[in-house]
Amino acid sequence: MTKPHDWVGASVLQLDRKLAQQAVKQGKLTVVSRVVVEVLEVYCQSCRKGYTADEARRPCRLSVQHIGGPRVQPDRDDWPPPHDPLT
Repeated sequence: MTKPHDWVGASVLQLDRKLAQQAVKQGKLTVVSRVVVEVLEVYCQSCRKGYTADEARRPCRLSVQHIGGPRVQPDRDDWPPPHDPLT
C-alpha cells in the first residue's frame, strides 16, 4: 500500500496541572494561534520514517509489520519435530 507521507512534528509543551488533566482526559489540547513551539523531530505519522529530502520524494510504504494484522505462519507440516531437551 502506498500513499503520501503524513508529516508530523514532535514537540514539547509545558503544561500546568489543569492542562495536563485536560490532555489526559480528552487526548488533545487547544492552543492559542501564533504560539511558537520548538519541534524536536519531524517524521511520518504512518510509517514513522524521519523527514529527509530523499524520503519526502518517496511515497509512504506501509506493510503488514507497520499496520498490524495476521502474520504468515509456516504450515505445521514444515515445523521440526519436537524434542526433549533432557534426553
